[in-house]
Amino acid sequence: MIDSLAKKNPALIKKFPIGKTTQDKRTIYAVKISNNVNKNQDKPGILFTGCHHANEVLGAEICTEAIEYLLSNYKKDPEVTKWLDSYEIFVVPVLNVDGHHLVAGSINPIWRKNTRDLNGNGVLDDSDGVDINRNYDFNWARGGSGDKGSDRYRGAYPFSESENIAMRNLLEMKKFVLSLTYHSSGEVIYYPWNWYGIHAPDDSLLTIIAKGLAGSIKAYEGDSTYRAEYGAGTVGQS
Repeated sequence: MIDSLAKKNPALIKKFPIGKTTQDKRTIYAVKISNNVNKNQDKPGILFTGCHHANEVLGAEICTEAIEYLLSNYKKDPEVTKWLDSYEIFVVPVLNVDGHHLVAGSINPIWRKNTRDLNGNGVLDDSDGVDINRNYDFNWARGGSGDKGSDRYRGAYPFSESENIAMRNLLEMKKFVLSLTYHSSGEVIYYPWNWYGIHAPDDSLLTIIAKGLAGSIKAYEGDSTYRAEYGAGTVGQS
């Protein structure tokens, strides 16, 4: 779908690789959307990411839907037109490509981590894989589990996984003013951060954004909205 959209809108969207997966060396792609996508402009960057966790497939669906929405409404919707004229928008629809392959192919619909063969036996089992959502460096020692059998195993050390290195490369390429990562549970907006009572330097602004976003999304039952809560410092806390 993205390739088709890029062919139709070459001035607005560009797909490019940011790295390979740890285990099977599949390509991880990012998409850039802007009013002049082939030029690196000095405009604020916005980042959307889906599927840190393989079994949270709705993140990929939301990201691809967002891409299509932005392109189809440029020069039609004044607000969308303003976004593409004012920002450089980046989307990584599927970060955990190996894990997503297992889930989307119904090979293992509940698999969560990446597929690193930790024990080297050539067979994927519960003792394999790293939770790439907990493999970033900030708060690494407390942001996950040291147990390889845990769904939240953080890896041997920060950025041990190629997926996280790919994201780091993207973040070094473009300094983003806002990042939003999609997960699939909780009906909650997590935002940075409450770390031993210490909050992010721009906590007041982040709180306004998080509460505003949460309040705009109806909960599944329809009788309330999402809630906003502090995360502990990782990219996402689901």
